[in-house]
Amino acid sequence: MRLDQESLSRSAPALVILCTRPRLAPAKSRALPDAGAQATFDLNQALLACAIEDAECWNGPVALALALASDLSWAGSVARRDWSIVGQAGGNAGERINTVDHLLRRHGARTLVFIGTDAPAHTEADYALARAALESADVAMTTSTRGGVTLMAARRPWPDLATLAWNTNRLVAELAYHCEREGLRVGKLPRRHQVQGLADCARIATELASDARPKRQALVAVAQRLLEQ
Repeated sequence: MRLDQESLSRSAPALVILCTRPRLAPAKSRALPDAGAQATFDLNQALLACAIEDAECWNGPVALALALASDLSWAGSVARRDWSIVGQAGGNAGERINTVDHLLRRHGARTLVFIGTDAPAHTEADYALARAALESADVAMTTSTRGGVTLMAARRPWPDLATLAWNTNRLVAELAYHCEREGLRVGKLPRRHQVQGLADCARIATELASDARPKRQALVAVAQRLLEQ
């Protein structure tokens, strides 16, 4: 674990990337369950690079939240010196988010914006909308076209998220209901696509074709290559 408390205690929202180190292995990936090991690795590498690209442009603290604590040294090689690096601990997605949320707030963070690595369509405008939404709401979320979420932002601690239907199309509704039941005001942001299979590569290639950001163009190239195989 590496915590930059001086950075986290700033009033600016902190961007938290929930990430896993890409590995070349035969195991199936949630991001690309219908492709081979090399294709999975190439796409996961490109998706992670897009999230890091967003972090490098973020005006505020950044934290990498690792799925595996053993990846600390790897994270140190991709993170800037003033970025924090923490572990997600065990449990489902909700339990891991709660763990990271509590840890970072305990070390000075106030507003936290959580993203994964499967929504490369996020733009600076999306992040600006999330910040703006939190001026009147306690939490804000960017919904996925699949019924999940691609961004979760909060200026108050998240309630217990362990019982939500993670990885299902019921997640948005359950998350909003759960927050409102705890007295949190919820702001919903425009939908964005998630990358969860080979079929999504065609959408990536089209949706990000005119995106000038270097890592997005690299992702488009990977997606086009996979579509040609």
